[in-house]
Amino acid sequence: MQTAKLTPTKLIQVKMQENTIREIDEIRQEIHAPSLSDTIRRCVGIVRALTRHVDKGDKIIIEGANGDKKQIIITGME
Repeated sequence: MQTAKLTPTKLIQVKMQENTIREIDEIRQEIHAPSLSDTIRRCVGIVRALTRHVDKGDKIIIEGANGDKKQIIITGME
């Protein structure tokens, strides 16, 4: 029987404006994340993935339900 490897964690304290905390909590509810920290972890992963692609010169394209495609430009990622 194999035991799961535990990833070291660190407790941090971060100051955020109330509206930012509300936005994180709204995202948490939308993605059904169990906690704010899990929500932040997922958001960091998304930003990291997007940044890596933009740094390589890739474009971020969103395809709507109707098939329309739009390029998304995120400030600070060009």
